[in-house]
Amino acid sequence: GVKLLVGRSPESVSDTASEAMLEASLSHSSDVALFQRADGTIVWASPTVRSVFGIDPKDLIGRNGAELVHVDDRNEAFAAFRGIGGRGESARFRFRVLNHDGDVRWVEEIATNLLDEPDVGAIVCNLRDITDQLRARETADRLSAIVESSSDAILSKTLDGIITTFNAGAEALFGYAAQEVL
Repeated sequence: GVKLLVGRSPESVSDTASEAMLEASLSHSSDVALFQRADGTIVWASPTVRSVFGIDPKDLIGRNGAELVHVDDRNEAFAAFRGIGGRGESARFRFRVLNHDGDVRWVEEIATNLLDEPDVGAIVCNLRDITDQLRARETADRLSAIVESSSDAILSKTLDGIITTFNAGAEALFGYAAQEVL
């Protein structure tokens, strides 16, 4: 098993054990890995594609990766994908995808050109679902805008009593500038 391989030198790990370790790593990752040809055809997909796209990885083989990209983001994503330079160069970009239920998810992709690597021969695409992070940021920005634009005095503090928010309404009511109390 994998536990027995910990601490061994790379030379002592068999090809079968290396493949098992890689499979275990990819199966338990929160990221999706896709191997694509230069034309975008998917030749391999990690098991985690099921959690992001809701699709069996085997169902992606032979499909073009552009099919996963939201139609409104395809031109931009395809341009970034095509813009990957020579051997070992990468591109990072964000786009929306539709999962099997039609839900829109945001992903960030890092695509690396390993087409000339004899043991790989593909563009390796690592995708991370960033939907929840973007939604949390939008919510925080929206709340911040509400607090700042309110004429009511709004302040917040930590459990230790340190003031972390002091809006214009609080400045007017208490007579202190935010910089003085934060």
